[in-house]
Amino acid sequence: MQTVEVLQTTADPIELGAVELARAIAEQCLSSVEVVERYIRRIQEVNPDLNAVVFERFDAARREAREADSRVRSGGRLPPLLGVPVTIKECIDLTGSPSTFGIDGRSAALQADAPVVSRIRGAGAIVLAKTNVAQMLSFVETDNPVFGRTNHPMNKERSCGGSSGGEAALVAAHGSPLGFGTDFGGSIRIPAAFCGLVGFKPTAGRCLDQGRVAVPQGQQMITSQIGVLAHRVDDVALGLRVAIGEGDDRRGPLASLDDVDVASLRVVVHEDDGFLAPCPAARRAVHEATATLTRLGAKVVTVALPERQLAQHLFTCIASSDRLAHIRRSLGSSRMDPRIKQLVLASSAPGWLVNALLKLTNRHKALRELASLSDGSADEYFRMAGELEQLRADALAAMSGADIVLSPAVALPALRHGATAELSTLGTYTTYWNALGWPAGVVPITQVRANEESDRPASSDRFEQAARDTERNSVGLPIAVQISAAPHQDHKALAALRALEQAR
Repeated sequence: MQTVEVLQTTADPIELGAVELARAIAEQCLSSVEVVERYIRRIQEVNPDLNAVVFERFDAARREAREADSRVRSGGRLPPLLGVPVTIKECIDLTGSPSTFGIDGRSAALQADAPVVSRIRGAGAIVLAKTNVAQMLSFVETDNPVFGRTNHPMNKERSCGGSSGGEAALVAAHGSPLGFGTDFGGSIRIPAAFCGLVGFKPTAGRCLDQGRVAVPQGQQMITSQIGVLAHRVDDVALGLRVAIGEGDDRRGPLASLDDVDVASLRVVVHEDDGFLAPCPAARRAVHEATATLTRLGAKVVTVALPERQLAQHLFTCIASSDRLAHIRRSLGSSRMDPRIKQLVLASSAPGWLVNALLKLTNRHKALRELASLSDGSADEYFRMAGELEQLRADALAAMSGADIVLSPAVALPALRHGATAELSTLGTYTTYWNALGWPAGVVPITQVRANEESDRPASSDRFEQAARDTERNSVGLPIAVQISAAPHQDHKALAALRALEQAR
């Protein structure tokens, strides 16, 4: 991990990352009490506009901060996050709080921490609050009937993304130095990209999301992972190291970023997934990141990774293998977000009727996506699982000729509120890596510039119209790139993200 410069006692805690805060507290340049109080004040300042925090434990955090300071004064070996405030996504179980997933009636306080929370707290971190989610974590906006909508920290008319959008909005507004979320199809990386943050999901199986509401327990082919959001790559790496521990797959701790020679990396560049073309700023970001890595000595190579649309078809079919029965059962008589209702109706109505309505209303790209919904049979699930295993083997074989893959984080800047009613998918840029089970992370590179908002051609398709509308008036919004690597090469992806961050 790179060296942290000597800290000044006059530093405002909200300007420091988790690595710096941990060191400042350990060296008694700052007390945990003053750090926690500063972040509480910051949450109180920004949350009325964001609506990101949905459960706070400020009094307990103050008590834990006093205990942390006492431990520092006692001397001895200190845990890596001692006294550092953090926040977690609402769906992650925390003793004394509910995990509602945005569903009515799930308000009971829980009696135990999720395993990842136990590891975070065991590392000395102090949980300040839990943050808002998309209902059932099922779309890439953060909104639900229980807690309402979370706003983008730069523009109230824009979404912070989802489903870990509450974390992204709060961390971006400096209301938390380190956020923990979940990622099944991009739920950390998309909000991080929208809000100008670093976000990372580890290799599948390394840090399992134990929440059983969003994804049926028996669906094990594509699994949700716990990941981290922060302003800096080193903070994300520290958070991942703590969250992973020895790994739920028992493969040992996260390898060191410092062991990676960026100059030796072989880079595959992938700009366009063929479904949702990236906006001009996203293309430029990929070109700039490619130039940076090659300037540092990395070599661009070409390998034949499996076709992305096949991966997307398998992802959608496996994720909907129960025809959304789990979602309907979990919601019961609770209020249903309109976007969830849209999915439920599409999964339960006769196929010919859904197809006819989509064609009639110029939703041809949505029709293409919904064509991948499962027929609900065990036979299809087993067949798709077999195809996905073969696709993963093909991808791993292809990757023997490369180390990392560079691509857009998302094809678009932050969406307008409500846009996911039409943009039900944002292409394969994030879901591809969930289907493969590979680690992937994003880092901000640039912002949308004047006169480069959109070159998307006019279209009658409602999906393309919504994408073009998203790009309109987007000047100044953050744009990120994504780095992925083969399974258990998380440190290589993180090292490349850090190199891009340092060169920015």
